[in-house]
Amino acid sequence: MTAIPIRPVGVITRIVNTLLVQSCSERKVDTPEPIPAFERYDGYFYRIIKNALDSPLNGAPFDIRILSAEYGLLHPDDPIENYDRKMDEQRAAELRPTLTTELRELAENSEYEQIVVNAGKTYWEAIDGFQNGLDAELVLVDGEGLGEKGHFLKEFLQSLQSDTELPQAQ
Repeated sequence: MTAIPIRPVGVITRIVNTLLVQSCSERKVDTPEPIPAFERYDGYFYRIIKNALDSPLNGAPFDIRILSAEYGLLHPDDPIENYDRKMDEQRAAELRPTLTTELRELAENSEYEQIVVNAGKTYWEAIDGFQNGLDAELVLVDGEGLGEKGHFLKEFLQSLQSDTELPQAQ
């Protein structure tokens, strides 16, 4: 799948120059006007991210980009309208050329040392390949169900804020 090493869940170390790539969520804040993407999404993982941050997102010790089935790759501040579109295999194939190029360029230009991806299988299909040839370490948030993935995400966010390493997976 990739030429760079991929570590399993539970072995992220703290690296200052980190990108979190988070898929969108079905649960959204319903407003008639566009609002920033990070505010729009209100699913399980977004609640974990928002609760883990002591300050607004612009003070976070990592960068974040959002994978949207409707809009593609989003900056957290990008204003978006409410929508209801699921990522399916056809949409993933449509978005893949653009998403892989945008993510690769972002990673190269920002010189990330670590890229953490929290996305389901279909979202991964939309971005798989962006990591080829990058020097950044790729970490896939993996686990048995939402609870395990959520626990890992919470530990990851806490490790970035506390200058500590996450414990090794058991």
